[in-house]
Amino acid sequence: QKLAKRDGGRIDRNRDIEHLWEFYQLYKRRHRVEDIQREEQRWRESGTFSTNLGEYG
Repeated sequence: QKLAKRDGGRIDRNRDIEHLWEFYQLYKRRHRVEDIQREEQRWRESGTFSTNLGEYG
């Protein structure tokens, strides 16, 4: 950001949001975030998660 200011360029904050969103979408695809969340949900529904957590409490 400092480089852009020094060169006389204006930083466009609207583009920042777009870049962040694109990065987020790419990250989700690459790391299969939604698949992991679905697995966790299945474990919770089956009771596996809650019984394991109870042992540590």
